[in-house]
Amino acid sequence: MAQTVASFDAAHGAPIHDAQLDFYGKRLATASADNSIRIWDVSTETPQFLCELLGHDGPVWQVAWAHPKFGNLLASCSYDKRVIVWKEARNGAFEPCYRHEEHQASVNSCAFAPAECGLHLVCGSSDGQVSVLSYRPESSGWESKSFEAHAAGVNAVGFSCPLGEGEAGLQNLNIVTGGCDTDVSVWKWGVQLHQWEPTNPRFPKGHEKWVRDVAWRPGSSSSTNMIASCAEDGMVILWSQDSPNSQWGPVHQEKLGEPVWRVSWSITGSLLAASFGDNQTVLFKEALNGSWEKVTDIDETGVKLPPPPPMGAGVGDGMGVPDGGMGGGMTGLGADSGAQYPSEADILSSFQ
Repeated sequence: MAQTVASFDAAHGAPIHDAQLDFYGKRLATASADNSIRIWDVSTETPQFLCELLGHDGPVWQVAWAHPKFGNLLASCSYDKRVIVWKEARNGAFEPCYRHEEHQASVNSCAFAPAECGLHLVCGSSDGQVSVLSYRPESSGWESKSFEAHAAGVNAVGFSCPLGEGEAGLQNLNIVTGGCDTDVSVWKWGVQLHQWEPTNPRFPKGHEKWVRDVAWRPGSSSSTNMIASCAEDGMVILWSQDSPNSQWGPVHQEKLGEPVWRVSWSITGSLLAASFGDNQTVLFKEALNGSWEKVTDIDETGVKLPPPPPMGAGVGDGMGVPDGGMGGGMTGLGADSGAQYPSEADILSSFQ
């Protein structure tokens, strides 16, 4: 049976808004309304506190780890309108190496691009703007480009997987955003105008209330893309695009009955976790025929098994899933390189 790997008091003085594991699943960053970020070593049975990051003047909404090929970098965004990129020093402490202070309202979301495309960070703000921060090795500095995405405010941002072979960089990526206007949008880099522009055709309507999170499915091929979105209307929607210039459309919609705050893909893209309501998480699995089904619900007490299936329709149909830890996000299960976290196969096998 699936069980809690570790539970500990993060010692924040206010609610925790985000928790993200690093690439190896050995360190955990927690972001809190007490304006601080705390780093933990979770590679042992008893998590150990490493350091506290103090640099924001308001609640910290989200944190994101960069790929280790760029060093130990952590990004954070806050109600104080700032984005800070932190770099680990030789003594193990984290120090700010870049501050972005151009937004006019709370910065609600941040995410790094896939490592093969370079060191890029996308951020979304309540001022309606999305900023893309890019590190330029030739100048040893950061540059930013911003664009208007959702006039009512941006709640969630994310990068696509690399769109194809060729030169790495922003032209090989799309950005997905979710806003207070209830829209999900996809943006591409315009080579001629050197700015971000909406893709054509535009994204269809799907949600009725604020979109709270969006996530591009890992492992999407250059011809098939999938995005998960969730909103305060209680809906989780999986959107699919069969070819680069075709229309996006919903392939699965699930009404959870309470506001859904976060969606997170597993590394292989075969599992999706959605966090909703009060401390609840639901898992969805892709079947062999390409459809999606609800696997189970999880709360603070552990796993709630779904009702038994009808005779002849076993829950185990199509459960041959490659090993791989869940991605970061509210699920708290991260990519593993030594720490003993359950794999997708471990999770699914507990329901057979």
